[in-house]
Amino acid sequence: MSSNIDSILKLNDFRAMKTYFEVNPGAGTFEKTDLNLAIDIAVLQSDEAEDDMAVQLTVDVNREESQFEAAGFKGSVVIAGFFDTAVLKREHPDDWEPLLIYNGVTVLIGTVRTMYAELSAASPVGRILIPAVNVAQMLDHASKKQADGDAD
Repeated sequence: MSSNIDSILKLNDFRAMKTYFEVNPGAGTFEKTDLNLAIDIAVLQSDEAEDDMAVQLTVDVNREESQFEAAGFKGSVVIAGFFDTAVLKREHPDDWEPLLIYNGVTVLIGTVRTMYAELSAASPVGRILIPAVNVAQMLDHASKKQADGDAD
């Protein structure tokens, strides 16, 4: 049985804006469990159409120099998903942006996981698998952190 599934948020395209993986040649043994993830999210508005939006997801592994030295590797993937938000904005006029962010990150994180696995596969470290991410918890933590920063 098959049927059409209508989505209120349409992914039109996605692009890898940056992919980077580096192994520290001075590191002794590589510990794959030392994955310190830093995730940044940006929402971008198209200049051409009001309903064309992008969610840009940056996922860095072992970004800090001390993390890089301890783990023996670091990497960065920046990916942007381009969405048509017309139906989303019409059906959720008051909270469309959080829905865009949540769904955009959920869609893009799987692609980021695949990209890290491929980037690292040929390295001395071997294939790195980014763990599954609880997007709701991550966004909740980020909003609390931002609210705490705004209170200062």
